[in-house]
Amino acid sequence: MAGAPGLLATLAALASALALYLASPNRGWQPGAGRAGLRAVGGALALVSLGGWIVELGVGAGLCAMLATWMLALVALPYLAWWTNASPPADAHRSRTVPLARTSLESD
Repeated sequence: MAGAPGLLATLAALASALALYLASPNRGWQPGAGRAGLRAVGGALALVSLGGWIVELGVGAGLCAMLATWMLALVALPYLAWWTNASPPADAHRSRTVPLARTSLESD
């Protein structure tokens, strides 16, 4: 069946991006599983996606297609979380920047 490896590769890239997004500390959705397990699943699914695209298109085009579908999903997931009004984790509200010291603009 023509196109089956490409469909499998696309679904694997989307699932990989979702697993890696849920493993991120800046995720918008709360995962049910441990973060380390999600990273391993995300990496394995990325390799499955790469293999499917290589079977479908060859090495060069397969690598480009895998990265394109994967990055499209990785970029879209935070916006999807925002659009569904998911709340970020409680520790995400803390500022990670160091406040700058206020200095006088006048010279002494």
